[in-house]
Amino acid sequence: AIALQELCNNMGVDNIITFDAHDPRVQNAIPLKGFENVQPAYQMIKALVNNVDDLHLDKEHMMVVSPDEGGMSRCIYYSTVLGLDLGMFYKRRDYSRVVNGRNPILQHQFLGSNIEGKDVMVVDDMISSGESMLEVAKN
Repeated sequence: AIALQELCNNMGVDNIITFDAHDPRVQNAIPLKGFENVQPAYQMIKALVNNVDDLHLDKEHMMVVSPDEGGMSRCIYYSTVLGLDLGMFYKRRDYSRVVNGRNPILQHQFLGSNIEGKDVMVVDDMISSGESMLEVAKN
């Protein structure tokens, strides 16, 4: 944190603005600088409503799904604001082994109501490799 503070000072940075930081506690890393974490939820909902012609924002036609536990807080927000059902994928891992630096997933199980025939808004906390999103799309 001290090195980051010095780097900001040397570069003349007074304020940092992020959009939906993976972990909002990052603000504490630079306590002497301005740090704003902008949540783009309103803009995302507005873009959906204004740009998707046949979008039906009701429980019969749409639901919000998290690809894993990490995205749940964002999904809870969207499902509550939009009045939609919520689902998530549970990743059961083998914690006795490590493959390529990770515990392998044994089962990827959907927890939630039936999504057949519904539009699904998948919200994740962070996309690194995209594997979780691809796995959700397959299932």
